[in-house]
Amino acid sequence: MSMSLEDAAPSAAITTPAPVPQPAPQPAPEVVSGPGVRNTGAYPDLNIPPESAGTPIDATEKDALTRDLSAARDRLAGRAPTGNAEAEAIRLRRLAKTHADRRLEEIEKSE
Repeated sequence: MSMSLEDAAPSAAITTPAPVPQPAPQPAPEVVSGPGVRNTGAYPDLNIPPESAGTPIDATEKDALTRDLSAARDRLAGRAPTGNAEAEAIRLRRLAKTHADRRLEEIEKSE
């Protein structure tokens, strides 16, 4: 024969406590993070394709941009340093010296 619950534990331990009142549910605040974006409390429908953020360029605009960028690259290629690293180092040291001298003159004038 098995023991009953009343025999195993006192009756005060068996009684269920009175339910605690729960606070009233508050509506979720509406979060706005951008134009047209709001928290509706529903899941988004992923089957609707999103709208494009910008209009794509057409072939003529692409050709014009490619032509402009190629011209800028060719123009800048003429200013690129020569392959002679030693001559480039001398040029940069001379440039640094003149910049340093000018800066020191400006500081001395302002004092």
